[in-house]
Amino acid sequence: MIYELEITISRGAGARRLIQVDGEMAFGQLHEVVQSAFEWERGHVFHFRRERSSGEQIPIPEEQKVADALKEGDEVRYSYFADGEWGHRLTVKSVQPKTPANSEPNAAYPRCLEAEGELPHKYTVPPMFIEPGIRTPDDLTLDINIAFIRFDGIPTLYEVNGTWSGSDEFRRKEVPVSDEQLTRFNEFRSGWKGLLQEVLAAMKLLYGARPWEYLNGSQVIFLEFGDGEEPLFIRVLGHEEDEFGLVVYSGWDGYRHLCKELEGKLTDQERIHGFRGVYATFVNKRELNPLIRRIYKELGYTFKQSGWPLLEAIEPGWLPQLPRPQDAEHLLHAIGAVRALLKSSSDFSALPVFRPGGKMIGFVAEDSGAMKGGIVDAPDIPAERVPGIRVTDYTVKCLKNLPRSEQRIEYDLSLAEVYGREPVIQRLFHPLLLASADADTGRMIHSKFLSMTDPDILAQAMFADVLIHVLKSLPAEVRLTAGTARRLGPLLGMLGIRERIVHRLPGVEKAREAEVGKVEGYFSL
Repeated sequence: MIYELEITISRGAGARRLIQVDGEMAFGQLHEVVQSAFEWERGHVFHFRRERSSGEQIPIPEEQKVADALKEGDEVRYSYFADGEWGHRLTVKSVQPKTPANSEPNAAYPRCLEAEGELPHKYTVPPMFIEPGIRTPDDLTLDINIAFIRFDGIPTLYEVNGTWSGSDEFRRKEVPVSDEQLTRFNEFRSGWKGLLQEVLAAMKLLYGARPWEYLNGSQVIFLEFGDGEEPLFIRVLGHEEDEFGLVVYSGWDGYRHLCKELEGKLTDQERIHGFRGVYATFVNKRELNPLIRRIYKELGYTFKQSGWPLLEAIEPGWLPQLPRPQDAEHLLHAIGAVRALLKSSSDFSALPVFRPGGKMIGFVAEDSGAMKGGIVDAPDIPAERVPGIRVTDYTVKCLKNLPRSEQRIEYDLSLAEVYGREPVIQRLFHPLLLASADADTGRMIHSKFLSMTDPDILAQAMFADVLIHVLKSLPAEVRLTAGTARRLGPLLGMLGIRERIVHRLPGVEKAREAEVGKVEGYFSL
């Protein structure tokens, strides 16, 4: 069935769209369609609700199909929270069977039939070089249909542990689950269960092999893959440390972290939030979370008193969790490389101690699962990725139109030492905290929590927001840390703003302390 929907927004100058969608589309997919239809920037919480005659608002699950929930004449409300709530009223104007008689040749859905009114460009991402308010309704309709064509895949389910980005629907304890979703979840769970069982079996063998009696933490293993996947770097713990087990550093980001760690050059932020990989250590049974012990037992595994595996997959901004499938596969490869080394070497003291530019232990994981090893040159440390300009052309134009001032400011966007709870699987994360201050007086200019964990994505956009909407000018100098300078550098260079890299930002530190002290919705452990 083809649903013709009229969508109106009453806030601001108002805007209207008339679109057609396939009734087999889920509401989570419809969210993406609405985002494209109004050129929203897809960065905030949203939800669909329908209103009963009593006024009660009933949430609509994202996995529910449009055809299962709506009929001609029905209305639903879609709310999107970009600087406050933007309410969209969706009205079903007609429902037509999807038959050759009622379909235009080669018609594709979704498609936009009519469009009137634009939203403020500060919240949206219109086509490049488009000034606000100059497009005719026909121009706007054409741009929306191009966006529908170019949109790279309206999602169904990203993965079983989540739903669509930004949703608050899964905050409720009981959520209807479709048969398709349940089937996919069970398939995923079965595969994940099998991988965890393989990991636990491998960890039991690793504990019996006791590699820490032969290898020290400076004898790093470099594990390559033949399919172009980024390498792994493996350290054995226990020869010098109190912990026994392995650390697996993922990819070139992990390699940079490893080099800084061994050279003692990690900053506090990097030490706490910069690691990406897996810790696989052994602990006493009493030290392991009872829930994790129960999971292991349900998978059919128990261990010696001091040989219980503590498996922690870590990515910046998130608290550790059990390894996901890719983490589990990496860990299995790492354990395989360590066991292959133990079998192939007799004089472990002759194995090289890692240092940049020197030699290290190398393995290649072959398709058969075999490990081919030897002594190799340590790879060069790759430079950190420098993003290009990550704001829209319209934002750049707004920035270039700002007057210049002699003000010097501090700016930082980094992870805060408080926790939020992700709504889907209730996983804990560190939110980003934006803070800016006057570099001469220390006076706070602006601070804000953001419920995201990747500063690479938001650093330039939030900096532009501060200049356009708070300072309303271009400062002469920005003081920032090296990590933030890498993210902002291209934008600062284009705007002709002088950057000064420093180790401490006193005004920002005060602003962060003040913001953490009054924050709502986040908590400390």
